[in-house]
Amino acid sequence: MHRPTSSIAAFLHRAGVNLGGWLVLERGPSAPFYEANGIPGDSGEWDATLALSEGHENQEHARKIIMYHRRRHVTALDFKEIAARGFNAVRVPFGYWIVTGPTHGDPYIGPNLELLDCAVRWAGENGLQLDKRKNPPVAVVALQPPFTAGPMISCALLNCRHAYPAVLLDLHGNPGGETEEKPCGRQNDNWCFEDWRRDEALEILSMLAERCEELLILEDSEVGAGRALSVPIPGVM
Repeated sequence: MHRPTSSIAAFLHRAGVNLGGWLVLERGPSAPFYEANGIPGDSGEWDATLALSEGHENQEHARKIIMYHRRRHVTALDFKEIAARGFNAVRVPFGYWIVTGPTHGDPYIGPNLELLDCAVRWAGENGLQLDKRKNPPVAVVALQPPFTAGPMISCALLNCRHAYPAVLLDLHGNPGGETEEKPCGRQNDNWCFEDWRRDEALEILSMLAERCEELLILEDSEVGAGRALSVPIPGVM
């Protein structure tokens, strides 16, 4: 199957803003956070959290700092400005720990699921919408040959009248990581695709789909925007 990301984007007439560095730490979009807290390097949120916890008995110090960043890095005022500048969509990369909290002993801080709710609500309140009459609901599960990225799942609810908030929720930090690279939350040169806890990732998407249905919105959920090497189809689908 072909991964129709570009064709879907053109079809939905999106002009959007990427909200990176908010719910997955990366030094680029989160540079002020790294500098203000003296975090060395740029190896992902895993190492940043460990650096903030260093010298403390537990994660409480890191928790306070990271939670403060998440409350301030993107706010309702940002969505208002995005709309004022003529955009109609946003992409929200997030780590799995935002939804479920960390699992398998991972050092991440979470959950913070209410912030995904805020993104959807702020988008709706500021008119970041797709016209249902021009953009009929779609449901797509697709893989890009030769499987260099994870599956993309687009879900549309049929009970909206003419428009719905345009929010791309990007599960950018999968359980176990979908790549060895830092954008998934941890730079890990020893990563292999067996580390990717794909069943757990699908459970998270299912949880979000049910939550979105309750909110009566359109949600796109993209899994693993980075590289995922040599992932067999049965393991992903």
